[in-house]
Amino acid sequence: MNQTHNGTQSAVALEGVSALNRNDARQELIAECRRLVADTEALLDRIKSISSEAYALAREELDRKIATLRQRYDELADEASLRTQRARVQTDRYVRENPWQSIAIAAAAGAVLGVALTRR
Repeated sequence: MNQTHNGTQSAVALEGVSALNRNDARQELIAECRRLVADTEALLDRIKSISSEAYALAREELDRKIATLRQRYDELADEASLRTQRARVQTDRYVRENPWQSIAIAAAAGAVLGVALTRR
């Protein structure tokens, strides 16, 4: 039992480090979205004064940026799905190995939530 608990603590510590990496990835994706929006706005501002060849080049660049952004989004979505699946399996394992502790934790969480909701 102690070994399982220590394994859980190690998994939690690794998830903490992984959470920092996910946060960095999210921030990077948000920054990429903002750059894409800024580039699109700039293209729309310049569209009246550029030639059709320059427009085609700008459109290709914008399409590449959108494709890159979609790829990053898909990678993050896949990673989130994998983490969710892993968390579900770990939670299921913990509940099966520690049913009484799980019931106590659920009851305590319910009590805290009930108090919080009745104070509003």
